[in-house]
Amino acid sequence: MRLPPVMRSGRHRSRLALAAVTAVLAATVGFTTPAAAAVTVGQITGYGGKCVDLSGGSAANGTAVQLWTCNGTSAQQWTVGNTDNSIRALGKCMDVTAAGTANGTKVQLYDCNATNAQKWTVSGGRLVNTGSGRCLDATGVSSADGTRLQIWDCGTGANQQWILPGGTQPPPTTTTFPFAPYIATFVGNNVAQFAANGGPKFYTLGFVNGTGNCQPIWSTDDNQLRGYVAQLRAAGGDVIVSSGGWDADDLVSHCSTASAIATAYQSVLTAYATTYLDIDAEHGDVHNNLDPAVVDKRNDALKILQNNLSAAGKTLHLSFTLGVSPAGGLSGENLYVLQSAVARGLTFDVVNPMTMDYYDGVSGSQMGQASINALKKVEGQLKTLLPGRTDAQLWAMIAATPMIGQNDDPSERFTLADAQLLLTFAQQQHMARLSFWAINRDFGCAAGTLSGTCSGISQANYAFSNIFRQFTG
Repeated sequence: MRLPPVMRSGRHRSRLALAAVTAVLAATVGFTTPAAAAVTVGQITGYGGKCVDLSGGSAANGTAVQLWTCNGTSAQQWTVGNTDNSIRALGKCMDVTAAGTANGTKVQLYDCNATNAQKWTVSGGRLVNTGSGRCLDATGVSSADGTRLQIWDCGTGANQQWILPGGTQPPPTTTTFPFAPYIATFVGNNVAQFAANGGPKFYTLGFVNGTGNCQPIWSTDDNQLRGYVAQLRAAGGDVIVSSGGWDADDLVSHCSTASAIATAYQSVLTAYATTYLDIDAEHGDVHNNLDPAVVDKRNDALKILQNNLSAAGKTLHLSFTLGVSPAGGLSGENLYVLQSAVARGLTFDVVNPMTMDYYDGVSGSQMGQASINALKKVEGQLKTLLPGRTDAQLWAMIAATPMIGQNDDPSERFTLADAQLLLTFAQQQHMARLSFWAINRDFGCAAGTLSGTCSGISQANYAFSNIFRQFTG
């Protein structure tokens, strides 16, 4: 995705350079369940309708407590309402590992010992651990089979809501990101504040890239960003991690092997407790991240990452963000990103065309229709690339990301009317996702202003968000 523009001579698609800051760490999770009036035995259901489960059906001390598809086995039969506030299965107790109290401490099965690490009380649909005061939580806001349970600061997220035996239906999985605008973290990184002030609850974090010794590095203060993500999740929001951007110093160029790149990506996903990764590969002025050798190396790494997550019972939710034109859709170098992925057996959920900065001399006054034209071209290209899929299946994996308001080309301006037109089309086609560049710009200012903090049109605060948040997929 593009970085916010600055006016610099001699460039198309001028962007701010990515700032260097240190790598990543984890975001918050929690757990809660309704109280039972008496001793009851049965399934505990939670995020995505999955059941609290013992890995491998084992009763050994240290067995991981996880989410798994409900199957009625003894590994999912829990006794609740015990006088000692324990939760039991297979003759042992749900236990916080090593009586830990820190966010992210994993939950396991262990011999019952009446310590506070094994005591749980119910508060507002959450299960609160007595020893830590933190809540039982599905890591990464994920409902994939094998998702570990842990303790985390108590919040209001669905991944901390639990239904005890005899309770009502569990909450559905809601984190499908139908609308997740980019946030230019190097301009302003407080996703929680944007959400609290009237913005959306879901965001795409731009960007994490690379530095020496194959180290991921954010374009903002990592510790601060993680704190804001934790606050956002506590309010029911979530994030996608994005790597790349205009002229990015890509992680790929700092790692010698695909395996090392995969490890670096995994460290970021683990730190931010997510399996949603967006790759925004662009051909910049200095860094060509669409070079075929770079693309192949990156896709090799993503395939390793995908396989590793699959072996752990998780799913990599991968999107590719790519440049397009209304007349031709994806250019050859952009299309090659997808061709390379298909050749490696790398599966991707979403293709996210950047419907912006066309520089074609004709789209400036009709950016909404130009975006629709570009999307139609992309759907045709995917039909060739992925034979056998229906039109509905192809549209269900196509997103769109315009640059709201004034684009880098002075003649191009994406208006509120354009946003409404694109929304209507996306709803009709049941597309995968809508986004835009960037939430930092969803504010009005003087017409034609090219800025990272406003749109360059007259608008109410969050006017573009209020249109796109109507998208349901």
